[in-house]
Amino acid sequence: MSCAVLAHEAREFAKAQSYLDHLIALNAVNPKAVVLRSELAMREGNVALAKRLLLNQIKLVPDSSELQEAYAAALYLTGEYDQAVKSLLFAEKLVGSNGRIKYHLGLIEEAKGNEQVAMAYYKS
Repeated sequence: MSCAVLAHEAREFAKAQSYLDHLIALNAVNPKAVVLRSELAMREGNVALAKRLLLNQIKLVPDSSELQEAYAAALYLTGEYDQAVKSLLFAEKLVGSNGRIKYHLGLIEEAKGNEQVAMAYYKS
């Protein structure tokens, strides 16, 4: 995982992907590796891969707020706003209210055209 993170920070994304793919193959339960791998997939525009990786991991670790938030990001990118909100609200139940989740809820409401609701999330 350290090699993957260092490669990611060095913007060597192909190398980071390779490390993460090997790590996930070795250990099926690894939320942090899957979150980072899904971020790389989304960066490449492969949201379908990101969603698949995240859903598989959520089945194994349903109480990971990190996985729920990353899944919400993938859903947001595909316009599945209602499901993204559900994932974020579940993540919020797991970790409590925080600014990052409120911000993402605001982004979704803004994308849906609900500026007043978005502003309320941004202010909270």
